[in-house]
Amino acid sequence: METFEQGKLILEEKINGVLWEFRVSEIFHLSDEEYARNEAYNDTLGNYEPEKELPTDPSVRITASSKSGECVHLTWLPREKTLSPHVSKAGWSKGLFSKVKGLLINWELPNA
Repeated sequence: METFEQGKLILEEKINGVLWEFRVSEIFHLSDEEYARNEAYNDTLGNYEPEKELPTDPSVRITASSKSGECVHLTWLPREKTLSPHVSKAGWSKGLFSKVKGLLINWELPNA
């Protein structure tokens, strides 16, 4: 099982004849105690101040960059096993997202 590390290569994929690299660009991972404190704080806000809520789940930012200089930023939520946003771009199919997601499911967060 791979561990998320900043700069680590996840996948190289040729899309419409252009080579793209998918790399870990940022990891947001707190300890379980910090997530519990954030959740308790968020519960005090009610439903009226979502912009003040603190994060309650880890996330990993994935940057896909092409050899031609294009960049696309994706967010992986390991607990929910979701990769977003969906990109509407030539060659970026549902199958590509399934492939990336299938790889990420087998990765783990570093120890907080």
